[in-house]
Amino acid sequence: MRDWGRFFATAVVWIAVVTMLNNLAGELTRVSLDFTGVWPTLDYNSPEQYLDALPQVNQAVMSTINQATATINNQMASNMPALVILAALLIVGAALSTFFIWRSAGPVEAAAPMRAAAPAIKSKRGNRVNQMLDSLTDAELDELRARLDDDEAALGDLIDRRMVSR
Repeated sequence: MRDWGRFFATAVVWIAVVTMLNNLAGELTRVSLDFTGVWPTLDYNSPEQYLDALPQVNQAVMSTINQATATINNQMASNMPALVILAALLIVGAALSTFFIWRSAGPVEAAAPMRAAAPAIKSKRGNRVNQMLDSLTDAELDELRARLDDDEAALGDLIDRRMVSR
């Protein structure tokens, strides 16, 4: 998998998680209230009767608002643990998916060509060394053995001398 594929896969995972979190929050924070029979009924014939009943209406409306607030708080409190747990599971799942997308795709794919090429590189190097040794005369081979056995001589000096003599 190439980097653009990993970017795409990661984006798809996180877009899906954000969409699911949005839907989850919408469903679990939806509140249903029933106001049937809660509002006061006014059967008054004159405006003065409406004005006289205004404090009672105000008290009834405030009582209704308090009941609605209590109902909303109860429903939200009962849904919040489920929302937090499910959101945490979605985020952990997306984080693990991202980790495995980036971890497993890269090293395996990058290491495969190196492992396949290693024997070929070694065989080429071995062939070159064998060809070089085959091209040496017996005297040159004896000199090479003597220099390799000699602690004072460096292999680099021998190689440099060989390159200059060509």
